[in-house]
Amino acid sequence: MIVRTVEDLKTQGSYREMPGVWSSARYLLRRDGMGFTLTRTTVAAGSSQTIA
Repeated sequence: MIVRTVEDLKTQGSYREMPGVWSSARYLLRRDGMGFTLTRTTVAAGSSQTIA
């Protein structure tokens, strides 16, 4: 079992955020060898973003 906290992700470089707008936490990656990835992305209500 793999157990990671947000603090662990920040240390590993798997957490990014724009405070008050969005955050992305990548809990499982290819290098973990699980056959899938697990990411939690949170976007603030009412925010507007352009995806290029």
